[in-house]
Parts: sequence; structure tokens; C-alpha cells
Amino acid sequence: MKNLLLSLSLAGLCFSQASAQVTHPQPSARHIGDGVRSVGDSNRYVPESEDQRPESFKPKNGVARSASYSSSADGTLLAPAAAESIVRQASYMGNAGLVSRGSATDLWLSAETLLWFSDNQKSPPLITTAASGVRPVAGAMGVTTNLGGPDGIERGILPGFRLAGGKFLGEDQKVGVGGRVFGIFSNETTYTATSDGSTSLGLPFYNLQLQTPDAFLVAFHDGIETVSAGTASARSDLDMIGADGSLHLLLGRSSNHRADLLIGYTYNRLKNSIGVTSTSTNLSTTDAIADGTVFYTNDLFETQNDFNGAHLGVLSNVTANRVSLSTLAKVSFGNMRQTSAIRGFTTETLGAVTNGYAGGLLTQTSNIGTMTRDTFAFIPEMGIKLGYAPQDNIHLTIGYTFMF
Repeated sequence: MKNLLLSLSLAGLCFSQASAQVTHPQPSARHIGDGVRSVGDSNRYVPESEDQRPESFKPKNGVARSASYSSSADGTLLAPAAAESIVRQASYMGNAGLVSRGSATDLWLSAETLLWFSDNQKSPPLITTAASGVRPVAGAMGVTTNLGGPDGIERGILPGFRLAGGKFLGEDQKVGVGGRVFGIFSNETTYTATSDGSTSLGLPFYNLQLQTPDAFLVAFHDGIETVSAGTASARSDLDMIGADGSLHLLLGRSSNHRADLLIGYTYNRLKNSIGVTSTSTNLSTTDAIADGTVFYTNDLFETQNDFNGAHLGVLSNVTANRVSLSTLAKVSFGNMRQTSAIRGFTTETLGAVTNGYAGGLLTQTSNIGTMTRDTFAFIPEMGIKLGYAPQDNIHLTIGYTFMF
């Protein structure tokens, strides 16, 4: 089953552990090229010399100094970095919380509310209605398809969520680990109709014996008498949840930009079902069926797609004062296990006697059961987020995600 999922991130919060502190500790050493160097940063460190300034000239807060230093090893001039600016920018990076080298921030957490937009689900006509005396055959003139059909099942906006977090593994912040959990809250689309026969109500199907579209008459008046009366109901459920874990490897950085290569594992589960039920009472006095016999049909079709695979991606973050822009490009590839389950039954009740048998209207003994197969699949994902930090440890975002 293919589903196009577009998510709009309405609001996100990013909490930076270090930025919540009142003061920031002064690093014991500075890295050569801090705030300037990116790919190819060396592993050389230069210890800070003792501050020889008079007390009146020393800073009163706990942020790192921004003076330049010279390497005693090779005479290389260490680029000056405004430590206060670096620390302040630490929590303004994209929603994943990745920060510039030089800040004390090494942990990020975020929570988002998502609005998902899904392609219409393909479905045959499930319930049809028509004026009295008109057979409710799908596609016929004067017949209305109430769920399914050529336009499929429209779900509208689906509410969802995304939680993310991670941590850098070293002071140089070249390597980190992170993870996300995201999904759609269970969505249900239903339609129910009841008729005493004054409105034709049917469950459409293709009649193999007649080789033509037909309908089971849940409620119908043939112009002479009421043939049947009853209720028909159809529903479709959609549920999705996913998770991934990534190793973040530094690709490049500057004082206001960072790019990371993401390598990791992705899991995704998409569940979908369509169920149709009907209760119809036979009222005809001219057929061979006992008057008052109640027919109940139940058909259920379920699918589940479980994806397990690896992923590669690039996460980029740019900051400007309190504003940030984050972009993500990622593709997951691996195995998709597809499972299909079909169930159905029918009961006939007359008085206190009920008889039941396998197979409903759309399900038969020939197709009832569970089938599974494995196939290669890939899931591309692209996202962009604009963020604003009202204070150092809170980051609000709005963005757009594409996932197929």
C-alpha cells in the first residue's frame, strides 16, 4: 500500500540542557579553529594561560573569554570566537538541537504537534443510496456513493506527534547519537445509514453470475411493497507509527551553521483496515424467504506494512540571532513485510433461531485468511523548519515534512 504523507509541524519545543543554566562553565581548553574550522578539524588543543589582568578588568560572568591565542606548537593564530554569542546560539539551532562547537550544550530534546495530509485511500464503493424504487447500484444514474468509489476515502487533516532527543559524545561535538518517535493518532472514517425502505440503501458488489455491477438491498421498496429495511455501516481505520535512531557525524560547521551526516536504523508501521457491516430485515411477502428474517453481514479487510531498514541523511542548521532554519534530507531503505488479513461471516436470525456461516458479502471462503510477503522498499523524507527562541532553553518551530 502506498501512502503519501505530508506533515505540517505547528509547534515545537526544543529544550537545551546547558542553556537552562544561569551561567555557563568556562572550558578548560580551546580547540584550534573553534568557530571557524569544520571538516578536518585537528585534534590539537592549547591550554589557556593564566589570566594576568587586574581584578577590575576581569569579566564577572562565567562565559568563556573571546581573546585570541597563539599555538606554542606551530604559531598558528587561534581564531577569536565571541563566547557569549556561541553560548547564546546553542539552543537556537534546528529542532534536533544540534549546536555550534564551543558551547556547553550536549543534550537536546524536542516535542512537536504534527498535522498530516494523506492521499485519498483507494476503495471500491462501500455504501450507496438512491431514491425509493431505484436500485442502489454504484455508478447508475441517480445513485449516490457515500463512502469509497472513484474518489476513494478522504481523511482530511490527521493529528500526529513527533518526539526527538539526542546527545553529543564528546566535548568537540563531532559525534552524537539521536532518535525520534513519530506517528499519527488513530484515525477512523465512518459512514452509517438507516432506512425503512423509503430510501434505497445498498452494499454494492460485482455479480459474477450476471457479470455486471449489482447491490445487496439492505433497504428497498420496489414500488409495490417494502422488500427490506435495515442499517448499513462502513469504516476505515488508519494508524502509523515510526521511530529511528541515528549516529550524527559532523560534516561542517561555523559560528552559525552546522551540517551532520545521519546514519542509522528506521522502523515504520502502517496499518489500514476497511470494514462493512449490514443488518437487513426481509419484509417481502412474495419471495421464498420467511418474512421477518434478519440478515447480518460482516466483512473486514486489514493490511499492515512493517518496515525495517537503514537510513542515510543530512541535517543542516543555520542560525541568525534568535531565528534558525533547519533542513533534513533522508532516505531509508530495507525490508517491508506486508500482511493482509481478510475475515467475514453472515448470520440469519428468525425468531430465536440463528444460523451462521463463514463469508460475508464481499468476503468468501475462497479469500478469507492471512497472507504475508516481504519486499524491498525505500522511504524518502524531506523536511524544513523555521524556529524562534524566545529564551535560551525554549525553541519554537513551524515546518513542513514530506514522507512517501
